[in-house]
Amino acid sequence: MMMNDGWFDVQMEHRDGSARLRLRGELDMATAPILAEALEAVRRERLKLLFIDAAELSFIDSSGVHLITEAIAPGDGVTVSVTGCRPAVKRVFEILGLKAFTTPDG
Repeated sequence: MMMNDGWFDVQMEHRDGSARLRLRGELDMATAPILAEALEAVRRERLKLLFIDAAELSFIDSSGVHLITEAIAPGDGVTVSVTGCRPAVKRVFEILGLKAFTTPDG
């Protein structure tokens, strides 16, 4: 499944009880609803493992970070890993103390 608006898109893949969301473009206040819709789909499916592939994410603002931190929040039983972050995106996670949720390549 793919969702996009021209500036940002999310491609969702499922495999063995997990999901991978491939993010591409700029994740900001205007495009965050696209990610929110994809994350809601993951919640509805009650998957236990979520990979957020950020290799093609060129920008993230506080609205995007907020959505990802909500996905990471304990309580729903989903383990989240953010992979493939570009340096600028990775730096945002580091500044916010969320580096533990990024993989060594991310």
